[in-house]
Parts: sequence; structure tokens; C-alpha cells
Amino acid sequence: MAEAISKAVSVPTIGIGAGRRVDGQVLVFHDVLKYDSDYREKRFVKTYADIGAEIRQGIAAYVNEVKTRQFPAQEHVFNAEDTVIAGLYGKVKEEAVK
Repeated sequence: MAEAISKAVSVPTIGIGAGRRVDGQVLVFHDVLKYDSDYREKRFVKTYADIGAEIRQGIAAYVNEVKTRQFPAQEHVFNAEDTVIAGLYGKVKEEAVK
């Protein structure tokens, strides 16, 4: 059907799962990279990577480290200069963090 339509019209035909006989395809990166958490295989797209699983694993690791207080560690923290604390709070750092 897509081939017949493409031959019958003078404008480009664009399909979503319409096969190879259209002039162009619309594929969203969610399908190409298996990004969706409730992913279902689709016949009209080839999956090149499973980044959804990687993202979910990364977020789970982050949540676990926050809950177990492993993150943020000291190397992920910065401290403001005393003058900045005084400018924000009108106090020296020791008084502002109490």
C-alpha cells in the first residue's frame, strides 16, 4: 500500500512503520535506543542500544547511595568562602551552619 501511495503522489511520503517503500521514516530515539521503561519491541525499528536499562541502573545506584549516605562524599562538596556566607546571612560561617 505504501509503495502505491508513494508512486501515486508527487510529494514525499513519510511513514511510521510503513515499510521501505516510502520516501522517509519517522523513528523516535526512544525506539532506536530502547529508552522507554515500559518498552515493547516494534517490528518497524531496529534497536541499537538498551540505554533505558543503563539509565534505570544508574538511577537505582544513585538512590541507593543517597539512602545509605555514601553520596555526596566529601569530594562532591564545596564550601563557600566566609565572605560569601557573611554576605548571604550576615554571619560568619560557624554561626550560619548551626
